[in-house]
Amino acid sequence: MQIPERRPDAISGSEFLRRTEGLADADRERRIVDEITSGNIPEFLRYLIDVHLSMIAPAQHEATIRVMPDYLAVGDNTDFVLIPMKVASAQRVADAFDAALPTEKIVRAIWNQAPARLWLAGQYGKADCVEARMRSNACYRQYNDVVATERRSIGGALGVLTAGHKKDVILSPRVHQRLSSGKLPTIIFGGWARDGSGPIQGSDPAHDEDWVDYSHGIRLVSLDVTLDGAPARLDELLSNPLYAGLLAAVTIAEPWYPGGRPPVPPLGIDPSAKWAASVVPPIDANPMHLTHTFRDKLNNVLGKLAASGTPFQLVEGFRTTERQQWLYGSGRPTAKPFGRPGPIVTERDGVGARSRHQGNGTPGSGTAADCYPTKNGAVYIPNSTDPVWRAYAAAARAEGLVAGLDWVNFPDAPHCELDI
Repeated sequence: MQIPERRPDAISGSEFLRRTEGLADADRERRIVDEITSGNIPEFLRYLIDVHLSMIAPAQHEATIRVMPDYLAVGDNTDFVLIPMKVASAQRVADAFDAALPTEKIVRAIWNQAPARLWLAGQYGKADCVEARMRSNACYRQYNDVVATERRSIGGALGVLTAGHKKDVILSPRVHQRLSSGKLPTIIFGGWARDGSGPIQGSDPAHDEDWVDYSHGIRLVSLDVTLDGAPARLDELLSNPLYAGLLAAVTIAEPWYPGGRPPVPPLGIDPSAKWAASVVPPIDANPMHLTHTFRDKLNNVLGKLAASGTPFQLVEGFRTTERQQWLYGSGRPTAKPFGRPGPIVTERDGVGARSRHQGNGTPGSGTAADCYPTKNGAVYIPNSTDPVWRAYAAAARAEGLVAGLDWVNFPDAPHCELDI
């Protein structure tokens, strides 16, 4: 991120709280933005942590994003305060640092991948942090001490990816939709209970743009990310229907709070092109659209894997010609009609060279499938060297099927097909 160096005369976190004690909200917010954008943040926040996300529909993609290890703070490593702020302030800081706020999906990924997990301790029973004083400096100071105590209790070092102790201000398409009051929303998500049972705060727009309290945190995500091993921009991915599913539940056309600047530089992807998600041919996971012979063998494969404790799920079976053409267009920007940037995922164009997924072009004739492992009933994409793929390939071979993992020139671990 583009963060200025901290000045030698920059004040500490405790001194910042002392100097801003009793200020009106607007004045305190200006001071927060001034301190942070001038570089007065702890050194440990400058070293970003990789967080990995993946998706399989409408196509398989993987992304690596880079996030601050903790929430924004004022001060240095020895004396800092995790500082809540209103959403307009958060967006100004994000713009200054060439960064973005996270989405709910990103917050969940951070929690899942964080080695240091804390919990959101409440304000109740704390004289400095009772309900009426949730946005006071005294409350901020008190809760900062609570987090420090919790961090020490688990041996969490500064700079380690840490999660759970704050609710994140997040991005959503709803940030541009006014509430019944006429104000814009602040959308907050997260904060984990001590038992790890899940986020305390859902992502409904329950607060307006003026809301702030001790429990909020601003964790920034670099706009520079990696998509399928190539450089990309977070805001462009969020606003592009082809890739938004990696990072959010839905496409976010304007992934910033009102007043934020538009994304720069663009990936050069035209979302109005024919290959945009509005025309992405759907994935077909209906086993009845496979031939009877192949379907029986595939069911045997999946049954044996489930019995052995490595369950897999059919994710894609039969493909239309248009779907195969769309897949062929990935990584071939000049291909017609669906050429676009991305990884090459198939060598068959769907017309001159058909995939076994297509069969004779009609549902019920497919003789290939892509299957993925599941955990707790949810599909996930493990590393290509994960032994679950070898188990899947072995089960396919045992049924007389061809395992894509065995292909020398273009190994395709999720794939299996009828050898005809």
